[in-house]
Amino acid sequence: MNTIIKYENTNNLVKDICTIIDEAQKFAYQTVDTTLVLRNWYIGKRIDEEALEGKDRAKYGAEVIDKLSKELTGIYGKGYSKRILYQCLKVYRMFPRIVNEARSQLGVLSWTHYRILIQVEDRAARQWYEKKLMIKFGAQQLYKEMFLHSIILEF
Repeated sequence: MNTIIKYENTNNLVKDICTIIDEAQKFAYQTVDTTLVLRNWYIGKRIDEEALEGKDRAKYGAEVIDKLSKELTGIYGKGYSKRILYQCLKVYRMFPRIVNEARSQLGVLSWTHYRILIQVEDRAARQWYEKKLMIKFGAQQLYKEMFLHSIILEF
C-alpha cells in the first residue's frame, strides 16, 4: 500500500511514533521543496514570457529584474535578489518540463540541485548529472562529481 506516512505497529510504541514523525517530516520537506521549485520556475516563466517576451533582451531584462527585485524585497523581504531572479529565469529556460514532471510524479529535484545544474552549460552533461540526481545522488555528491570533472561552481 502506497501511503504518505508509513504506519506500522511493531509493539514498540516509541519506535512506531518515531517512524511516524520521521516519515511526516520527510514528506513535509519534500512537499515544501517541490513547491519552492515550482514557485521559482513560474517566476522564471513570468519574467521570460511576459516581461522579456521570450527574448534575450539584456538591457531591458536587467532593468526589469532590478526593479522587480527591489519591489519584491520591499514586499517579502529577503529571498528575491537579482541573483535569485536570474536563477529562476535560467531554471525556467533550461528545464521547461518541470511542471509536467511534477504533475506526472516523475520527480522534481530540489531547488539546490537546480541551482547547481544551471551552472552546467553543456546540455548533454547537464542531462547526465540530472539523471544521476534522479537516482538519489545528493547535492554534495553532485558537487564533488562536477568538481572532479572540472566544472566550476558558484553559489
